[in-house]
Amino acid sequence: MALTVSPQRRPLLAAVAVVLAVTCWLHRPIVVGAVTGEPRWFEWDVSEQYWPDLVYLCRGLHEGHVPKWNPWDRAGYPFAADPQAGVSYPLNWAICAVAGPEPGPGWATLRVLLGFSLAGLFGLGWLRRTGMDWGPATLGATVIQAAPFLRHNWELNLASAIAWLPAMLWAAESLARRRAPADAGWLALATALCVFVGSPPAAWMAGTLTALYLAARLAEQRGTAQRGRFAGGVTLAAALCVMMVAARLVPTATLAGLSVQAGSDYASISAGSLAPSDLLALVWPMPGNHLYVGLLPLLLLPLGLLHRDLPARGLLLVAWVLAVLLALGDHTPVFRLAFDHVPGVDRFRLPHRYEAWIGPAAGALAAGGLTEAVRRWPKLARAATLPGAAVLSLVLLVDVSRALPPERHTRAGDHPGLDLAALDKAPDTETRFRYLDEFGISCRSGTRLARRDLRGYQDPLQLAAFERTIASLRGHPRMAEQLSVKYALTGPHFIHGWDRHFLPPPDELLAIEGARDLGDGVIELPEPVPAAWFVPADRVEEVADRAAALERTRAVAPAMVAVLEAPLEPPLARGAGRAVPLELSLEPERVGIELPDDLPAGVVIVNDAWYPGWRAMVDHSPATVVRANGLVRAVPVPAGSTEVLMRYAPRWGTTLLVLQVLGWLGAIGLVVPRRRRTP
Repeated sequence: MALTVSPQRRPLLAAVAVVLAVTCWLHRPIVVGAVTGEPRWFEWDVSEQYWPDLVYLCRGLHEGHVPKWNPWDRAGYPFAADPQAGVSYPLNWAICAVAGPEPGPGWATLRVLLGFSLAGLFGLGWLRRTGMDWGPATLGATVIQAAPFLRHNWELNLASAIAWLPAMLWAAESLARRRAPADAGWLALATALCVFVGSPPAAWMAGTLTALYLAARLAEQRGTAQRGRFAGGVTLAAALCVMMVAARLVPTATLAGLSVQAGSDYASISAGSLAPSDLLALVWPMPGNHLYVGLLPLLLLPLGLLHRDLPARGLLLVAWVLAVLLALGDHTPVFRLAFDHVPGVDRFRLPHRYEAWIGPAAGALAAGGLTEAVRRWPKLARAATLPGAAVLSLVLLVDVSRALPPERHTRAGDHPGLDLAALDKAPDTETRFRYLDEFGISCRSGTRLARRDLRGYQDPLQLAAFERTIASLRGHPRMAEQLSVKYALTGPHFIHGWDRHFLPPPDELLAIEGARDLGDGVIELPEPVPAAWFVPADRVEEVADRAAALERTRAVAPAMVAVLEAPLEPPLARGAGRAVPLELSLEPERVGIELPDDLPAGVVIVNDAWYPGWRAMVDHSPATVVRANGLVRAVPVPAGSTEVLMRYAPRWGTTLLVLQVLGWLGAIGLVVPRRRRTP
């Protein structure tokens, strides 16, 4: 049976084919490797962050729960609060459904390609909604896919999240034209999905540009009734979006306040500014600089501004210019003004990430420019057809590819993290001890394999207490043993060699008296403290703050100590004795410890990171969880206690989850077509 396509659908299918071809062009090494049977893999965050997160999420979902805490790296951290994990992103759930509980690294690679494809498809839909013909809309979609931000943040969640910006603009334009409740639902869904991908900077930049676009389209509305309906739709979309994303943003805000990012100031953020000399990249491709959009969009820019049917064209030009000025950081007063007066600007690390606004602006103006060129010079009509736009897209891709590395941030050969031979020489690391995977296996092996790995990934939202503790390994190598590390799995980083390490080089580790080289880069450390221990009250120390607690712990490490940052309320009853190692049962969000019944009053130390939301029961009675030794959790216990149970149950969980479900139901209820009643 022959497959037939109606004439009405042929332009759509042809435009989609161009978008997918652009994705393949931009990711040629990945696509060619898949076809030839010589696969390549993305370096950087795809391998080191997103693949392990995907494995951990899929494993939890297949076990019947959404994981909230990860005990397997960084001494434990709030997995669901870390936005990069993408716990609520439907695409991640879909991958888990198809790939099973242990998705391979290829699934994380596929997600990158899907992000680029979505950016193009949504861009195509947005530009068609503005009234563009298929040819100009297809060229504009290509400009969006090949834009500076996506090229610069190739494999990051930043790119996957900003892919939803054209969808947000598409919904915003539909809302401006039809002012229907369904369009408000689509706008809420697109915005929420942008947030769920897991990049707060990208979500913030997408949200701000969409808000400005909505304001511009509102100003273009004629008539009080039209404006009122439009404003009402925007308000409805905002309310539904807030309901859906609160369960993500509130935990993330809590984590951000306790992370290394909380200490960012203007000087540290503006240090990533582009230099004025980098502006040459506006008109000519420069390696390592990503302002270049291609000569074709630049040539079409003036015509795009003259195209009166292009909505918000003045705003699009302003967004393009403002993105460049903000990327220059402290070289112009614009970024300083935004930093001081615009909420959110002071929360992100690099000014040049405002390049995110350039792609949609350049894509829409290029599409409008091509349309205007044909209107003024009808002999150019062929250029605006789909075949003509496909040729122009190819010209654009060849042009901007001069600014791209040939390997596209990929590598061939065996994927790092799949060689697990070193684990045979690091036993007993499921609950009792830890290892420190300094790229002996890599790619966050602890998270993927349910082993206790201290290192993990140096995330910009990692806990400040953890960062201070692990950074001290340079000057105090024995702090590794203080955090239960029995084995160091050493090897050069697959990109940087030996320069990306918190630990000293292997020869300094082997200089510790009693350390042994087990071969294959595995070093056994002599005196790791256990995963949990008891300290009697007369041995508990109290100091002024976290820094003092960490300093005191470093001075005695490795030792089973309890150094508290503030006096306990109520104070412990006196109890004399010695520190006692304890065994624990460890689950992702639950820790159980049985105590000898002859212990005096004291403190139980669980050698995992303290974080708000951990609750404790001592013999079925509620108990306080406090921070000890600058990082870990401590629970005071009275004399004769026999059991300590700890569970991670943040207070925001249930309420925000209910709110999220209601938001989803409300948005979906608006967008689902209603069957018309027949008279």
